[in-house]
Amino acid sequence: MENKRGRALALAALAAFVAAAAVYGILLYLERQALAPYAREAVWVAARPIPRGSRLSSPYLEDWVREVRMEASMIPKGAVREKSDLEGRILAWDLGEGMVVGHECLLDGEDMTAGMEHPVLAGFRAEDLYQAVGGVLRSGDRVHIYALDRESGIEQGVWENVYVCQVFDQQGKEILDADGGKPAGRINILLEKRDAPLFYEAILQGELCVVKDMGD
Repeated sequence: MENKRGRALALAALAAFVAAAAVYGILLYLERQALAPYAREAVWVAARPIPRGSRLSSPYLEDWVREVRMEASMIPKGAVREKSDLEGRILAWDLGEGMVVGHECLLDGEDMTAGMEHPVLAGFRAEDLYQAVGGVLRSGDRVHIYALDRESGIEQGVWENVYVCQVFDQQGKEILDADGGKPAGRINILLEKRDAPLFYEAILQGELCVVKDMGD
């Protein structure tokens, strides 16, 4: 009789334990579901203003971006989660400090040379041109290059929508921010290889000017 009673009590205790575990599991599940919208995930944001055309590569990458954890519900679609996805990529537009870096604003190097047969890097000093907008040129800009016809005195378009790769100040230091007060001293652009000789010949003759479309 006592043995039966003991087994009954043991079974009752076991059943109570199982029931309690089940209830705990349900409550834990409900808690997780309730907290899911507030879960935090890692994304990469701009640590400072970054101008379009900037190449996100070392050693500047560490200064330009930082990892933060945000509520999952607040993270924009397409946000960059892995730092490796940033290395060597180029910004398609300006990023303000604290903005989340998205895959849609990252370009590969090939995107700059789309449609070009044999792109080469051509550099010139702002002082080499008889007219230039060096003070407002920045990496990522698109410019139009004109040549002066000495006989007519009329400027004629030679190259349109030329990509500005890098901009340096008068001391040769690359301008890496959007500081409009720092004039550009030297500018590197992308040209077709076949156009490079004509470009430098025109520079030597002092016949070129560069303008920027302010709608870019």
